[in-house]
This record gives sequence, C-alpha cells and structure tokens, in this order.
Amino acid sequence: MQLSLRKANALQAEILAVLGKIVVPSQTVLNEFSKAEDVRAAAVKGIDNMKLKVNLVKILYNIRKEVGKANAAEIDGILTDIAESNKLIGIFGDVANAEPVEDSEVIQAKLDKLKLPSDDRYNRQTQLISSVFVQQEIDVCVQYALETKRKIVKLKDKLLELNISTKITLDDESTALLQKIGII
Repeated sequence: MQLSLRKANALQAEILAVLGKIVVPSQTVLNEFSKAEDVRAAAVKGIDNMKLKVNLVKILYNIRKEVGKANAAEIDGILTDIAESNKLIGIFGDVANAEPVEDSEVIQAKLDKLKLPSDDRYNRQTQLISSVFVQQEIDVCVQYALETKRKIVKLKDKLLELNISTKITLDDESTALLQKIGII
C-alpha cells in the first residue's frame, strides 16, 4: 500500500492511539460465579492483546523508518533551510527594529552634558545609550528579513508538496492487520 508522508504521519498517530487503548492485563477479577477456566481465558486474551501491541509497534516503527528514508532524500534539507532562515530573521529583525543613530554632533552634545557637574548626585545620569546603526544599515536588514520570509514561504510550499507527493510503501501483512482493526 502506498502512503503519502502526510497520511503516514496521520496513520502513526492513529496507531499510537490504538496502542494506548489496548490493555494487557496481568490479573483478572474472579467472583463466586467464576470458574477456574476464566483465569486461562483472561490469559489468552492478554496474550492476544500483547501480540497485537507487538505487531502494531513493529508496524509503527517500520513506517517511521520508511518516512525517515523518504525525508533523507530532500525534506531534511528543506527543514534545515527553514530553521536557518528563521534564525537569520531573528538576527536581521534585531537590527531592523533598531532606531537609527543620531548625528555625531547630537551625541557629542549629550556626552558633554553628562560631564557637567550636577547638584543632584542620586539622579545624575552617568551614561548615554545610543543606537549604533545608520538608517541605510537598518534598511538593508529590513530588506534581508523580508527576502528571508519570502524564502521561508517558498520552502514551506515545497515541503507541503513533498509531504503530499512523496510516498512510502506499507507491506501487505501490515496493511491487512491495520485494516482488520479498523485503522485503515
């Protein structure tokens, strides 16, 4: 059976949900109406449930292996490019959101004012915080951030396309078991 990566992901989630519902009891409750054979019947049911869980876990990890192989082809590279681009946007964004530096004359005047004596020694300013980037540098970072955001959109579109078009194969035995328990 052929599955797209998106369907494989959904199938894995369903298998995990079913695995969480299957109980493998190690004890059973007996009452005055029970028979000794009821213990063995509970054991058989427990063993059957354990076999089912084992088979589902094997199918789950087989799907994961196949998805991993499919991802290695191109998807991992795209995910890496998206992660890198997000980091770059963070760097560009820090500068893009900065205020431009003031003229050097204004900065010098403020520094000179800091040097003047003040009667209020508790509220006296002793330092000046100044932006360091000129408007042109800020504009370049804004442009880089916008270009990088556009690149991410294109990468995500390509990723979506690959998740739909890339197929993995589920063997007949696994397909039959999943159909039997109603997952597919």
